[in-house]
Amino acid sequence: MLDDGAREREVALPRGRWIEAWSGRELEGGGETVVEAALHTIPVWIRAGSIVVTYPVERVTEGVADDADVSKPLVATLWGEPALGRTGVRLADGTGISWRKGRWRLGGDRAIEVLER
Repeated sequence: MLDDGAREREVALPRGRWIEAWSGRELEGGGETVVEAALHTIPVWIRAGSIVVTYPVERVTEGVADDADVSKPLVATLWGEPALGRTGVRLADGTGISWRKGRWRLGGDRAIEVLER
């Protein structure tokens, strides 16, 4: 927020279906929308059908070093239903994570928890 006392602002979302990460509210993009922005949260919108890979919350609170330790567990979250029934990501270490018609496929030896929102 750039204006003193502002609690919302108008933003443009690209075309497609978007999910607000904190509330789960869905919105069709391709235009402008008013986004609430409380002081304690950052507005985060994720394109529906995307897989977002993060570290588990408890790992982040311990501190995450900037190394490529592949023994660290991960969490892969599918946000909404992919339009074509499938989606996937490949991590920098080559680990592949994909979802197709309700089934997850996890490549590599990493510990990966999967979630669907």
